[in-house]
Amino acid sequence: MSILGKIQRTQPLILNLANFVTPQRVADVISFIGASPLMTSEIAELESLVEISDAVVVNIGTISESTYPLFLEACRLANQKAKPLILDPVAVNVPFRASIVKRLS
Repeated sequence: MSILGKIQRTQPLILNLANFVTPQRVADVISFIGASPLMTSEIAELESLVEISDAVVVNIGTISESTYPLFLEACRLANQKAKPLILDPVAVNVPFRASIVKRLS
């Protein structure tokens, strides 16, 4: 079975910490391929959301010092709960972003 076929059969719930520029497009693509998108910007609900999700996606496209704790906690929880974790390292060659990604890993 193809990866796309498996996604359509299992309809995984994908938790996304998307940049604030593209969340609707990201959600639309996830829905289009047959998965279910879930977005959050609230650290208080992260543990519950990671628990019910099948995977976690972290996009650093608009990360800042104020949003960093949310991203760090999402990565920590995904690892703790053995959930697949995907990092979209947008412009990771910029020193600030590189330092953030090092702290996330």
